[in-house]
Amino acid sequence: LAPRRRALAGGLLGAAAASGAAHLTFRARRLAMRRFGQTPTGLLEDAATLGFALLVVAAAGQSARPG
Repeated sequence: LAPRRRALAGGLLGAAAASGAAHLTFRARRLAMRRFGQTPTGLLEDAATLGFALLVVAAAGQSARPG
């Protein structure tokens, strides 16, 4: 999603965000699995991941529009 001239910075920022998010969501899922079980927790995690990805892509599309 980063402009070509900022591809390295965009990649590093994306990697840092992904690493942080993976750590936080892993801890949250472990706690949730104790209470709700693996299947419901996994389905919720997948739905949240898809929703956040759609939000990021939509926001990138908005910022790419001229004017």
